[in-house]
Amino acid sequence: MSIFVGEELDRVISSIIEGKALEEVGREKIDIGTSVLPKLAKDNSDRNRTSPFAFTGNKFEFRMPGSSFNIACTNVMLNTAVADALHSFTSELEKAEDFNTALSSLIKRELTQHRRILFNGNGYSREWEEEAERRGLSNYKTTPDAVVHYCDKKNVELFVRNGIYTEKEMRSRMEITLEEYQKVIHIEAAAMSEMLHREVLPACIRYSSRLADDVLMKERIGIEDESVRELCRKTTMLVSELADAVTALDDVSSKTSDDTEEAARYAVDRIVPAMGKAREISDKLETIVDKSFWPMPTYSEILFYV
Repeated sequence: MSIFVGEELDRVISSIIEGKALEEVGREKIDIGTSVLPKLAKDNSDRNRTSPFAFTGNKFEFRMPGSSFNIACTNVMLNTAVADALHSFTSELEKAEDFNTALSSLIKRELTQHRRILFNGNGYSREWEEEAERRGLSNYKTTPDAVVHYCDKKNVELFVRNGIYTEKEMRSRMEITLEEYQKVIHIEAAAMSEMLHREVLPACIRYSSRLADDVLMKERIGIEDESVRELCRKTTMLVSELADAVTALDDVSSKTSDDTEEAARYAVDRIVPAMGKAREISDKLETIVDKSFWPMPTYSEILFYV
């Protein structure tokens, strides 16, 4: 996870770390490609929508929770971490003989120590993953990978020290989160299986049958249409692959474990890839099946017509 601070604030941070005076830079103008409109100053707030934690002019904005998620847990984490850091700062500064000198030293030290989390580039790129690894940042790619660290020693000490949670309360929340995750994955897999069994597969089979009938009809009157024959062959092959993928999905999603961590890892390692495989084949069929056969709106219809 990185924090986007923008060019202006990044210059401020660099000047503090390097102990140099801040060079004033005039506001940039937006190039709108015409000379008849007035020049507008470029906004110095965030326009990088790939950053999970961004400075947006007068505040920091945390963007990671999904739209359906309750932000209470996120707020507890952020507020506890900030409160603990501020408490350590005040404890240090209250003992200082020269407050201003101690404050300047503390700010420079903390910015230098944590500058590795500052990143103004594309947070979705492969390059950032490589750069984050070089900087020594953790990269947990799945929910189970991250949640199992909920009760790491340093995290338990943080919440116990601030009187937020006991260790038992933290472990219960970790168990609940893992259980909720694997249950949601199973529900999504069941919904996907039903859609494919009852809607997508029957539609694709009807379309491939129509193509086969067309090939046979033309052959009876002496017409060899290799393009339609190839389309029929391709569609039939994809339908067969999708049927196998749905069977595999049903098989893996019918299993689970009484151990919450094991069940969550099984969901992410076995069920999610099976769903991805079925989705990949279904997407291919969507691009070739006649829309009059397809049982749901296509991407183009959703984007431009619905």
